[in-house]
Parts: sequence; C-alpha cells; structure tokens
Amino acid sequence: MLCLVLFLASADLHPLPQVKVVELPSYVGLLYADVGSALPDGRVAVEVTYIYRPDMPAGVVLSQYPAAGERLKLDGPDDCPVLHLTVSTADETIKGTEENHE
Repeated sequence: MLCLVLFLASADLHPLPQVKVVELPSYVGLLYADVGSALPDGRVAVEVTYIYRPDMPAGVVLSQYPAAGERLKLDGPDDCPVLHLTVSTADETIKGTEENHE
C-alpha cells in the first residue's frame, strides 16, 4: 500500500507533457492570405508552392498536404508541423516555393 501512495505522490510532482491533437480544416479554395488566421494555434509552419494557373484567380489554395481531416500532434512549444500548400498564380514568371514559419 505504501508503494502505491508513493507512486501517486510522485506522479503529481512530475506531470506528463500534454500532447495536443488538432484536426486540419480544408484550406482548398481559400485565398492564401486568409490561411494564416485559420491555422490551428498559429503553431503550424506553412510551405507554399506556386503554380501558374491563368484559369484561376491568383492566390487561391489548390491543394494541401496533409489533407483536411488529418490530425496533427502538437507535442510541445517547439513542435511545429509543416502544412504544404499549392497556390495559384496568374503570373507565369512566379515559380517556386516559400516557407512561412509564423
């Protein structure tokens, strides 16, 4: 009985780190400029790849990875998972990838 009491007392002294799990919404169809306000806790890094799409308005999110509905674990204050977005551009000279770690 004494061992159980000591174990419970020591568990209170050193709590386990909290793991937060968030479910990603769909960003497809949103303007990239509006994605920042929709990020879970602002703790997700965003990597953007621009693709020339003259048939789409510039700045529209065309695809995302991880997909909507997938869950991200935010293990600690330094944990920063990456959301990959493909965004349309009407300027065929704009190509490439940018990273935004807000």
